[in-house]
Amino acid sequence: MPTTITLIAKTHRTACLDGCGEADASAYDGALGDYLEDLTDELAEEGIKLEINLHDVAAVSYRVEADDEAEESRGHEVFQGLPSFWDRF
Repeated sequence: MPTTITLIAKTHRTACLDGCGEADASAYDGALGDYLEDLTDELAEEGIKLEINLHDVAAVSYRVEADDEAEESRGHEVFQGLPSFWDRF
């Protein structure tokens, strides 16, 4: 199984917009598709698949699934090393 990162979309949106106003929410919603495309491409370059969970809310905005602990740790390191949503837009 390849390493997979699942972005919990509702939780990600809430975290990104914490303390932001309505204009920021509109900007987030407008740029989200481009962000997800970029993220998918960048993770694929690392051999990591991105899935988007549109339905759930969780304590964290993403989760990593991998065959072993080393690959799971690498998935976290890669994801956390990428520019955040607001660093891109």
